[in-house]
Amino acid sequence: MANSPSAADTPDTARPRRYVAATVVRAGDVPDTGTTSLSPWDVAGGDRRAEAVMGLVLPGLRTHWNDDPEPGDDFRSRLWIWDDALTSWATVDYDGRRLDTFHVRQHGPRRLWDEVAAAWSRWTGAGRPAFDAFGLDVGVGVDVDGTQTVWCGDPDGPTWPIPPG
Repeated sequence: MANSPSAADTPDTARPRRYVAATVVRAGDVPDTGTTSLSPWDVAGGDRRAEAVMGLVLPGLRTHWNDDPEPGDDFRSRLWIWDDALTSWATVDYDGRRLDTFHVRQHGPRRLWDEVAAAWSRWTGAGRPAFDAFGLDVGVGVDVDGTQTVWCGDPDGPTWPIPPG
């Protein structure tokens, strides 16, 4: 997962608070809602190893933190996740009180937070291996629909399908 826009394009201090919402949320979007116990900081909070692995196994996703809510917002900190095609988005909110439950909203054909949580679970279940433990099947490992496979340890270890991009 990558932060967007890049620091070279727009410094963090110049980003409008509503930049992401205005970019990815369309009029009429009605998100599914739920909760999660997976902390958004675990997957996108500065742990470079976690962020590198999530970016490898979930290509084409972007993230942005909103830590500056406006009056009336029901969160203290919000992680935005969206796909490069701008067809799906998710938010994970910290309410400022509880660190064991976070509010999730998702919209679009992909359930991005569900994808992130599944990738996180597989990675932590494999012992949180470093980035250099991963490989990619190209050619023989490519399915008919163009999906490639990232593997950990060896091609018979834990795998993550990479959608065509």
